[in-house]
Amino acid sequence: CEQLGGRSGVTPNFNRLCDEGLFFTRCCASSFRTDRALPAVFCGLPGQPTATIVRHTRKLPCLPAVARDLRGIGYRTMAVHGGDLVIMHKSDFYLSAGNTRLMAQRDFPGNLDHGKWGVHDLPVLERVADEAARLTAAGERWMISVQTLSSHEPFTVPYDRLADPADNSMAYTDHALGQMVGRLKASGAWDNLLMVVVADHGLNRSNTPSHRDQYSHIPLLFTGGAVRRPERIDAIMSQTDIPATLLGQLGLSHDRYPFSRDVLADTYTVQSSFHTYNNGFLFTDQTGLTDYDNLRQSAAPGTADADRELKGKAILQSLYNYIANLDNERKAP
Repeated sequence: CEQLGGRSGVTPNFNRLCDEGLFFTRCCASSFRTDRALPAVFCGLPGQPTATIVRHTRKLPCLPAVARDLRGIGYRTMAVHGGDLVIMHKSDFYLSAGNTRLMAQRDFPGNLDHGKWGVHDLPVLERVADEAARLTAAGERWMISVQTLSSHEPFTVPYDRLADPADNSMAYTDHALGQMVGRLKASGAWDNLLMVVVADHGLNRSNTPSHRDQYSHIPLLFTGGAVRRPERIDAIMSQTDIPATLLGQLGLSHDRYPFSRDVLADTYTVQSSFHTYNNGFLFTDQTGLTDYDNLRQSAAPGTADADRELKGKAILQSLYNYIANLDNERKAP
């Protein structure tokens, strides 16, 4: 993302949208895989270093979820993915999170552009724009959750603008985003829309620990006609803060999201972020960053700090205690 110091010219549509919305410049991914990111984005649950909550399908209905909260006040809820929703128990997750309708690879025509993971992003996002226009014209309130798939290895896409395959795949998804926004604006669905654009996780090109703090840094944007004025938000935050921040803007309670914070509230004064990797974590606050390896039981060179280490361990312990205590008796309505 060029707006965060990335390569120039890769995501021109996203760059333009950043100038029109609320752009969060210091957002940290919850973890390193999509199966951790989905509960983070929609339920405010931090990713686990060596496990994932989505494999524990009995516990999923017990998690708070934005789609379920909005469905409870009359929103139509829908999740869209161009791939197979059976993979990583995605269908279980999206249904448990309160989506009453799912759209997956099987729901798209077979002659559309496909890649390793399913239908490519352009036709999927065009379909999403059409669904949004239909729901808006019908006078419905709605939430559509969309997971893209083209900007992922092996980075093979029906698009050829940049030489680097990974950059080109990002550029393709950015092109698809621009086309969807154009359709939304033309249909009128954009006028009262709040669209949240966020990466599920980063890309560690070097695959070295020294770059963990870089690939955990992800873009987050709130845009759409509902945004009163553009603004850059430079507060340190986590991907898990999306639910509380979104619900706070809607005037809805987020008390049931213990790990999520409303970063736009006046009460958000102690800034921090938390990221987990394979058996380790990063904890960042206004004093700096600690990268702690759970196996070695030590911080990476140059990142040791007793206070940050203690806070990161406390979050991790609280997370596992919370998951252990989730059961069907605590199931959300």
